Amino acid sequence: MNSFLASIAAIIAALTLATASPAAAQEGQCLSRAQTQNLVNSGQILTLDDVLRYAGIGPSDQVLSVSVCEQGGTYYYVIGVIDAYGSAKNLTLNAVTGSQ
Repeated sequence: MNSFLASIAAIIAALTLATASPAAAQEGQCLSRAQTQNLVNSGQILTLDDVLRYAGIGPSDQVLSVSVCEQGGTYYYVIGVIDAYGSAKNLTLNAVTGSQ
């Protein structure tokens, strides 16, 4: 039962993080899915799979939300994740290089 409650608490924490506005999203403009796909198709930004791989996000981690936002002429992936240990976090990763 304790592990069930811990899982619920982690999900609630992750959802709170995922709906919070990280710095990139607050100061820049987030793109629609179509705009994001156009940037991926034209090679201007990395695919989500590539960015997740560069960040070390593996199959045991759960991606809750993904946005691509522009800040100062640079695109960033803003990703809400629950890791394999149940810890929730928001990642802001450069969409061109995959770096944090």
